[in-house]
Amino acid sequence: MARRVLLIIGIVLIVVITVGVVASIAGRSAKGEVAIVPVEGMIVNPDHFVQQMEDLRKDKTVKAIVLRIESPGGAVAAGQEMTREVSRVAAEKPVVVSMGNVAASAGYYIASAANQIVANPGTITASIGVRMEHAEIEQLLNRWGIKMQNLKSGAFKDIGTYDRPMTVPERQLLDALLAEMHTQFIQDVARNRHLPESDVRKIADGRPMSGSAALASKLIDILGGEQDAIEIAGKLAKIQGEPTVRRMRAGPPWWQELLFDESLASLSNRFLSTINYAVSINRGGYL
Repeated sequence: MARRVLLIIGIVLIVVITVGVVASIAGRSAKGEVAIVPVEGMIVNPDHFVQQMEDLRKDKTVKAIVLRIESPGGAVAAGQEMTREVSRVAAEKPVVVSMGNVAASAGYYIASAANQIVANPGTITASIGVRMEHAEIEQLLNRWGIKMQNLKSGAFKDIGTYDRPMTVPERQLLDALLAEMHTQFIQDVARNRHLPESDVRKIADGRPMSGSAALASKLIDILGGEQDAIEIAGKLAKIQGEPTVRRMRAGPPWWQELLFDESLASLSNRFLSTINYAVSINRGGYL
């Protein structure tokens, strides 16, 4: 008898909890959610961000997205890919940017595609420009008796190598490449922010700006913090009352990558790729 009573009580509790969860989900879905997507650190690999944004674009319970950007910049192509994804999502549901301490260069590039940009007065942003690093260690190699030999099939194949001075034609080629990337940056910002290209070009000399200065230059829309961005997103999505917030991860947890995405061989390859990346970073264009 006692067991039967306990069983009935257990079943009732399970039903009550299930109904509560379903009701909560139903209420949340009817009200609509604002998803907070973090963009943190150096922007190099866009894959996780792009997939996350695509999932949120298709999620009917998510009515708007807030990008919380805390990044000093990153690689050109990665920033462009993430910017295109923001434009894609912003065409279907509101995307609002909340800038933290720093949202500069590629961080600003991504922000420019949002429907609204919110920054703190002291946020460091803008820095519209492109840079390329080149280390020359020929004298150091000579001191240690190390001589490098490069076999190449074209005149510019070893451009940026660190064991000899850069030639004039090589410098001219890299200058032209940076100028092209810079123009792409300027044109995209002008188009995304609905500004004359000439106005953007005047401030696109790599200078960092405070949030207040960026507002005066029309690079952002309003001064405020993350909560202000959430409220703006809720209003743009026409959510009644205070929106429900869903916070996304900046990336998959390390243990998930280790267990499900990485074998020992691929971990080894990633380590070697990181070493190669560190050596050849001076050949890449960075925002």
